[in-house]
Amino acid sequence: MASQIKLRKLFLQTALGGIFGGTAASIPVFFIDMQTMELDALALLTIGIIYLVIGVMCGLGGLEPNIGAKLLNVEDTEELLEQRTILLGSSGSMIMTGCGLIAVIAADEGTISGLWAIALFVASVIGSIIIYIVQRKHYDELLNALGTEAAALAFYMIGSAMLLWSAFAAFGFVVPITPFALIAMTAGGPMVSTFIVASRKGMMTPR
Repeated sequence: MASQIKLRKLFLQTALGGIFGGTAASIPVFFIDMQTMELDALALLTIGIIYLVIGVMCGLGGLEPNIGAKLLNVEDTEELLEQRTILLGSSGSMIMTGCGLIAVIAADEGTISGLWAIALFVASVIGSIIIYIVQRKHYDELLNALGTEAAALAFYMIGSAMLLWSAFAAFGFVVPITPFALIAMTAGGPMVSTFIVASRKGMMTPR
């Protein structure tokens, strides 16, 4: 019986995630011509959308625990209430990051000015740092350990990719790294490393 409940919850999470993701992915179509975008710009836009979708889902979970218990991988609403402060802070950080990344692409497409894009991007970076500093005192030992491990993994992933790419580009084997590719790697690396670490700790198993 418990396994059936977990499967239903997993199916619901997948369906709702698909709806959120599909809706978010369709929004840029109205102001960005994705058919003419370069691969690095498309990768950056995709990462921005992922940040935005996850941020909105976490925000809903923090604001409405009953909905969050169905959207997020938690035991029950009580767990969400205990983690509400952290969840809402993370939600705000991810939404700001997603909007900042999307703004950069929108400026490249001529939808908004470069000045506005830089302002939004810088604000998202500074805002995320402030949120981390303010809410870190709410982290328990497990979250601190996970964060440290994910940050270290992201550093090695991004650093290795940049070193290898630069070395190959120096001798003409590949094209030099572009600003958009660099931003995409720097923004996407921590997200990927967090999923890897969480999976290794068994935190991605349906609950």
